[in-house]
Amino acid sequence: AAQAKETLALIAKINELYEQTAVKLAGSKSPYLIPFLGYMFEHPVFYPSGVMEDLGATYPPISNLIKLFEERGIIKPNPSLDKRMKVYTFFPLIDLLSHV
Repeated sequence: AAQAKETLALIAKINELYEQTAVKLAGSKSPYLIPFLGYMFEHPVFYPSGVMEDLGATYPPISNLIKLFEERGIIKPNPSLDKRMKVYTFFPLIDLLSHV
């Protein structure tokens, strides 16, 4: 029963993070915004190419979203993982899950 309560509390925190993140992105008209947000919750560490493949999008709209998310402090580049291609990390989710 205690584990079920912990799991429900974690789910509530993840949902709250999703809502808080969506609020930070208010005003964006990109049709890929919500799919990209969902993608980050499934893949908190990602390459732009993975996003494009998963969402069936081209580079320009995904690049613009990455720039927006980075400017709003939602994701950060993590250049240490691969020198040839930027890797981005959704640290708020990583932090939330690391405290479980």
